Amino acid sequence: LRSVTCTVPAGTGAENRVEIYRSGLSTFAEDESEYVYLQYAPPEVTAFSPHNVSTLGENVTVYGDNFGSTSAAGIFKVWYGSTKLEVIDEERSFSHTSLMFRMPRGEGKPKPLTITVDGQSTVLTTDGSRRLGV
Repeated sequence: LRSVTCTVPAGTGAENRVEIYRSGLSTFAEDESEYVYLQYAPPEVTAFSPHNVSTLGENVTVYGDNFGSTSAAGIFKVWYGSTKLEVIDEERSFSHTSLMFRMPRGEGKPKPLTITVDGQSTVLTTDGSRRLGV
């Protein structure tokens, strides 16, 4: 067997081990270094709303790609600086291309916003730049 072509299902993460089954038997590897791993793309942010959040706090919607299909799996985290934010886990507020989180009340200078999906992160920095796959 020299090559295999297949359709990969929707998913998340960087360390997804691929196993091939033939006649009901799995691929066999002597150690971990012999396995093949599939890496999905990290989360990507294209826009968010609102751009300015009230000091009383409010919900923020982020738009982009590669957010996964559900936040209920516990693979999703949003951080504002060192503060972990609440991801709103409702069917209408979370999808592969958008998510909503609660920005708490507060004031002060902007901090980096880190969105992590299944161990892969994107950081929106205070100067407006983005770092993918950190």
